[in-house]
Amino acid sequence: MENQTISDSGIQTIPIDSIQITNNIRKFYNEESLLELASSISEIGVLQLILVRPAKDGKYDLIVGTRRYRAIKESKKQSVQVYVLNNIDDRRALEMALSENIQRESLTPYEEALAIFKLIEEHHATMKEISKKIGMSQLAIERRLKLLSLPKEVQELIGSKQIGLSHVDALVKLHSEEEQTRYAKDAASNALSPEELTTMIYEDSGTDPTIRRDSTKWNGKRTALRIKLFTKLISDITPLILQMKKSEIREVILALEDMEAMAVKTLAILEDKC
Repeated sequence: MENQTISDSGIQTIPIDSIQITNNIRKFYNEESLLELASSISEIGVLQLILVRPAKDGKYDLIVGTRRYRAIKESKKQSVQVYVLNNIDDRRALEMALSENIQRESLTPYEEALAIFKLIEEHHATMKEISKKIGMSQLAIERRLKLLSLPKEVQELIGSKQIGLSHVDALVKLHSEEEQTRYAKDAASNALSPEELTTMIYEDSGTDPTIRRDSTKWNGKRTALRIKLFTKLISDITPLILQMKKSEIREVILALEDMEAMAVKTLAILEDKC
């Protein structure tokens, strides 16, 4: 994406009802904290302006400051000072919202994962572009995307920081949601490190958890998501293949042959069902 020129109209006072949330990346709010912020705003006003962009029919799209906006509405204020930015497209607005919330550490990993996936799916951003825009390593981005394939209970354990994102690498290799949930709960209740979790899975199964297991119990939606994310990763690394040595390329070719065999097998299964 070409660099976007951002112009601004500066600080304006606008009706609170003219602001609309079209791209809310926050899914969870602490109601008690929200009420405390609303009380503070009623007493001393808004200390940090929310960012908006002009929309149609005299409306404004909220870019940054969803929690502040909700607290302002809760405080019953009829108007609010905002900072208006022009020439902001949907992708740039999403990048700004994600970056601001990551810096504040106000999003759960699941919320971050959804926003990152939206940048990839709807705005065709690469992991490298996202990494540069939001200041997050590509490894951290990949872990968040893996989180989307895990059961809701596991996502909540990570969101509540009972286990960390580093546990995701071991959990995604398990072949059923029941196992993923059980091991995630064990890791949380026993305060297991990612390495300890990996060891426990290995000892229980007698199989090296770093080796991909049978995926016959995975449902279609989760499997399709993993394939889509993997395809995007392949697209990102394809230009780098031109810089690789012949010996390294040989290993890549072997891996691609395995992928090709998997694709052929999948098509054969589908043809049998038709």
